[in-house]
Amino acid sequence: MFSPLLSPKEKQIKEYSDDHTLLLKIAITKRYPGHGSFNGKITEYHPASDNYSITYQDGDLEITSHSNILTYVKGTQQYQAHHENQLALYSTFHTAVSSNTTQSDNVPENYEDARAAPDVATWMKACDVEMGKLRSLGCWEILPRSSLPQNASVMKSRWAFRYKTNEPGDLKSVSHRFRFVAKGYSQVQGLHYFENCAPVASFIMTRILFALTSNFKFKVLQYDVSVAFIQSKTRFKSSTRLL
Repeated sequence: MFSPLLSPKEKQIKEYSDDHTLLLKIAITKRYPGHGSFNGKITEYHPASDNYSITYQDGDLEITSHSNILTYVKGTQQYQAHHENQLALYSTFHTAVSSNTTQSDNVPENYEDARAAPDVATWMKACDVEMGKLRSLGCWEILPRSSLPQNASVMKSRWAFRYKTNEPGDLKSVSHRFRFVAKGYSQVQGLHYFENCAPVASFIMTRILFALTSNFKFKVLQYDVSVAFIQSKTRFKSSTRLL
């Protein structure tokens, strides 16, 4: 039996696919420092989207890209780097949380908890402020579900509540913050979206600014962005369910 001749492009695609299928059935570990780890197995490879299916011991299913899958496979450089990064992030987070005097147990988990909280009036005011600013910025357009394409991916959403203190963590100066957020993690890269952007502050640039401030004896002013969607217009359309 003779194997069919493949063009250079077809041969390249086959080698790429064969290389990626080698990860099938490999056991993986997803670590969450301070909370334990989740064990599972790579069960399926999807060549069209270059994604993998992971089935965990508790029955949960996750779909992730090839670049992400290597961070779960023990023995790879990506796994070691990801694990060290997780430990560093956990250490920083633990330090920040332990220095905060606000009791996180009192923060409502959802809208129903906020309605039942002793400080319900303040929480409802925070909700009105957030939703009012999102409407004024034109962050969405309300559409009937029937107007969307049949296979459109509609993200769910949740209401996030947080206490916010002043710099010393003084409970007397606590403020109530509410954020309306979409569950973006329910989307699959390469299927529902193809790029993402999460601008964050650069610590190097922050240090440079403080160094210049000290050198020229400038004053440092601080301000707070009271609404998350400071820029509501995007090049892409996405559908989100309000509740």
